[in-house]
Amino acid sequence: MSTELPHLAGRPMVTDGGMETDLIFHHGVDLPCFASFPLLNDDTGRRLLADYYAGYAQVAAAARAGLLLESRPGGPTRTGVPSSVTPWPVCTT
Repeated sequence: MSTELPHLAGRPMVTDGGMETDLIFHHGVDLPCFASFPLLNDDTGRRLLADYYAGYAQVAAAARAGLLLESRPGGPTRTGVPSSVTPWPVCTT
């Protein structure tokens, strides 16, 4: 069994990108301070996130490619947080 990561072995990969931009401009989601992690707080937000990633999974499956998702501490981005130790709320706007 190989221990090499598939994206380092030349296997075609699909990656996600621009989550916050997509949610704001294509789905009309309000993301104060450009932070998407508050979407985890309710069913509607979690559905938006699941649908976002499902779209990339469908593209990867259709292309017979792997799917490489960014891994960040805490899941969806904390872009609006000035440091990784700043507690919620995200910002004051």
